[in-house]
Amino acid sequence: MTKKDKPYRRLPGVTYKSFGKHTLWQGKDHLLAMYSNGMFEDYRRIYYRDIQGLVITKTPKAAVIATVVFLLCFASALLSWRFFLDLAPWSVFFCIVSGVFLVYLLATLFKGPSCQCRIITAVQNEPLQAVTLLRHGRKLAKALKPLILEAQNDMEPVEPEKALEIMKGDGRRSGFRPAPL
Repeated sequence: MTKKDKPYRRLPGVTYKSFGKHTLWQGKDHLLAMYSNGMFEDYRRIYYRDIQGLVITKTPKAAVIATVVFLLCFASALLSWRFFLDLAPWSVFFCIVSGVFLVYLLATLFKGPSCQCRIITAVQNEPLQAVTLLRHGRKLAKALKPLILEAQNDMEPVEPEKALEIMKGDGRRSGFRPAPL
């Protein structure tokens, strides 16, 4: 089977949660969100023609983790220095602990900011748990945009500013009528 014959192509982002793995796959006319844990697999098929929006929201998760790991690294370094002055053997232990925290801190900072990604359709607001890093969310948006536009080529695109004007307009244009009191 050559590359051209394969029905799916893996998209950026993979997350390991709950003893399983979340991944995204690009099909010819749909996006496939897959969760597998070795015993069972769960598939969500989202057709490109049905996608109304892709929302990527930056979250503070990575910054909070980096702050906590920095504080732990700093505290263990202080303990190492304190025991070093007393020539205690605990100095080596806290020095190793501080080094482990420092490596984890650098890895967290290298990965970059975290995000939450959701696909909005007419009937659902599906979280894409495979995408947890902002750089993966941007790559996903870049990969999906031409596919969505191609599947929805008969639809007229609406600029966000124009959509807001329509939504903020009076009830006759937006289709919303307030209930009488």
